[in-house]
Amino acid sequence: MAIAAPINSNGHLYAKVAGVTFGARQNILAMMSHPGSRQAWVVWLRREPDNPVDRNAVAVMAARQRGNGTATVHQVGYLPRKLAAELAGRPLPKVVSWRTTGRAIRGLRLKLRATAPIK
Repeated sequence: MAIAAPINSNGHLYAKVAGVTFGARQNILAMMSHPGSRQAWVVWLRREPDNPVDRNAVAVMAARQRGNGTATVHQVGYLPRKLAAELAGRPLPKVVSWRTTGRAIRGLRLKLRATAPIK
């Protein structure tokens, strides 16, 4: 089965995060895009097997580390449905890097590295 996201020669795959316009996610992405605070953000993936819409759903999570050791965790969207389905039953990829896009409507793109081979 071919993976839904492009894979480069280094084995990285790239994904545009879905669902970034719901709730306060645009505000979170605006904070993430601020050059002075970019290093404080950590992004990772989390499965949502109890998601009522898609049992293969993979949420994209972000947390801002504060100087006092605390973090505020936010859900900023989901992996695209087709990619999440193809990752079902496999270890989730690690987020290697991320970048925000846009200004009026912000988006989020991820660079992922699989922990197991993806074909």
